[in-house]
Amino acid sequence: MQLSNIKELLSGWLGVCADFLRTYRKYVLAMCGLIVVVVVFFSSVLPVIARMARESGSKVKVVEKTLADSFSTRLIEPGDMFLVDEPSFFPQIILSREPQAWSAEDVQSFWVDPLQQGSDRWQEEVKEALDTFMEKIP
Repeated sequence: MQLSNIKELLSGWLGVCADFLRTYRKYVLAMCGLIVVVVVFFSSVLPVIARMARESGSKVKVVEKTLADSFSTRLIEPGDMFLVDEPSFFPQIILSREPQAWSAEDVQSFWVDPLQQGSDRWQEEVKEALDTFMEKIP
């Protein structure tokens, strides 16, 4: 290659670069500014991190943890197996009850004899409930 060919080649490339810079001047300046900001940021942060690592005196250890290690067997504490004591202002938990028979006086407070109010009233209420129920069935 001759020197004139190299000059033509370089002038062609320089012309292309000049056209590119004229066309995309704002974008090129923005990218250069971004690169400068990133370089300044990392050049200021890396020494701080290095100083902190030196002052702590501890080296970073990489611990490889397998899936089996994360599901290792552990003992269950006895306190986790049983019910906790209830606070004193609540009644204690009754785990089982003794069977009790109700007396006639105990039942009397909860029992309402339907025949005392008349059987017609009860028949009407049952009939209305059934009619309402049957009307809702498609």
